[in-house]
Amino acid sequence: MEPKKENLPLGVNQQAGLSESNADKSNKKIRRVKPGTKEHVILSAFVSGKSLNRFEAIKLHDTALNSTVSTLQGKGIQIHRERETVPCVNGTKHVDVCRYRILPDEMVKARQLLVVEA
Repeated sequence: MEPKKENLPLGVNQQAGLSESNADKSNKKIRRVKPGTKEHVILSAFVSGKSLNRFEAIKLHDTALNSTVSTLQGKGIQIHRERETVPCVNGTKHVDVCRYRILPDEMVKARQLLVVEA
């Protein structure tokens, strides 16, 4: 008699009850951030304790901070978001933006991504 198969969602490992992508991640090499890239610059700023919104990121030559944050999250780092309102250039109007930062419990993982392998 064959064992009964559960109808689990696609991509779920039946033995561990974890998604296959999570089970596979533990066996994969850490995907480090290459020095000189905007991901490296932004991650370095976060690791140093800075938080950034899209306008502050322009000073670091990143004009698409939301995309950079998404790329970093794809490497396994959780980045905290907080909505804020900042004044426009002339100060008469305001715009809503997102402030990004790395929480303390993610710092070790973030620093590992910055390490350059020899």
